[in-house]
Amino acid sequence: MFHIALTAPQVIGPFIGAMIVSSLGGYSSLYLIAGLVSLVGALAVLRVRTNATAAALG
Repeated sequence: MFHIALTAPQVIGPFIGAMIVSSLGGYSSLYLIAGLVSLVGALAVLRVRTNATAAALG
């Protein structure tokens, strides 16, 4: 099951990327969406780390 969790995004990602490039106007939209997803992921990790640190201290 762990292997599927690692490889599934690598299989699905190119198809999603191709759909974004072809339907939303090129690579600039792909980079914009990738940046937004990265920002959301970074904010989610930041929140988890803050809670884990507070739990360890409290």
